[in-house]
Amino acid sequence: TAPVSDDGRTASEPYPHQIAGRPDGVPWQRHEVAPAGSVDLGELEGARGLIIVGRAQAPLDGLGDSAARLGWPVLATALSGLRGQATVTAYHHILVDGVPASLEPEAVITIGAIGPSDRLGALTALDCPQVNINPWGVWNDPRRHGAQMLQADPVETLRTIAGGDDGDWAAGWKAADDLVRRALDQRLVEKQQLTGPLVARRLSEAPWETLAVASSMPVRDVDAHTVRGGLIVGNRGVSGIDGFVSMTLGVAGARSRTLGLSGDLSFLHDVSGFFADDLPDVVFVVIDNGGGGLFDLLPHASHAPDFERLFVTPHDVDIAQLGKVQGLESQVVDSVEYLSQALSDALGSGGGHVLVVPVDREEDLKGRRELDEAAQGALASIG
Repeated sequence: TAPVSDDGRTASEPYPHQIAGRPDGVPWQRHEVAPAGSVDLGELEGARGLIIVGRAQAPLDGLGDSAARLGWPVLATALSGLRGQATVTAYHHILVDGVPASLEPEAVITIGAIGPSDRLGALTALDCPQVNINPWGVWNDPRRHGAQMLQADPVETLRTIAGGDDGDWAAGWKAADDLVRRALDQRLVEKQQLTGPLVARRLSEAPWETLAVASSMPVRDVDAHTVRGGLIVGNRGVSGIDGFVSMTLGVAGARSRTLGLSGDLSFLHDVSGFFADDLPDVVFVVIDNGGGGLFDLLPHASHAPDFERLFVTPHDVDIAQLGKVQGLESQVVDSVEYLSQALSDALGSGGGHVLVVPVDREEDLKGRRELDEAAQGALASIG
């Protein structure tokens, strides 16, 4: 919570979500999870729906066929494992000003734990039938909309819903996805400046097989800008960013061509993870913006006293030199032109590498706002 310098009487917007609790006083975390086959999904039949797929930790083979039969678009998060297929990936920027009227759904099915885009999460609070399918029975309703929670196989459940849409609905979402993605890519090319979004977009061209991504801004940037297929893994630690180095080394020990993307603080927070085992073939890409750039996007930046010291937590660590101490081949990648080549070379040469990408926080924040503006301009053409 960001402290605000007033006397407590500042007017605020009403809290937009339910606060009355579950029926009969049942706690949120103990809400009943319905077993497969016990929920009537008839209200979804014939509706213009969306399927939002997060980290389901379950086989999703055939989901695309079921979605096509229903005429529903699939919004696939980076951790869903469905990137590279016929899915919508530019949703974070499609939803820059809320849901465009022509794309507002009549039903929403979420599969697994979605995130990290708050804009995507807002779809789960729309006033329409909402069903969350989780094969493990984990309740996932962060907006407290009161969606039905169904413990079932996602693909088998979709097969029980009767289709009937003419296809224009899914085509509208796909057209918006293509239009916005082109606008974002064009802006990134025009800008030609090292930013978090540009690094994440270049990862779509890099020859990794497994991408381990840190919390905070890296996973958000990958979710918004990395569109290629491949295994993407992430893990939110107890403190949000902790455990990244250890996670990436564990993944690299089991998977070839592993690339780990993190911010500077995530890398520094778990640097002791390098002492655990022999170093596998692995490439770390560290976006070094001198601290916690995520907080520039939050109210803390305007209200918190000692914002730089307490939230950004700047450091004076030479990360490239630190990488060398840990036995990594280290270099600073300080130009857009060299980034793709450096990624390809490091992934192809084996051993441990760290590529430090210096990013100016102010320019990075400005670039993010320009991407939102590019998306708004693209969306204006579809109404």
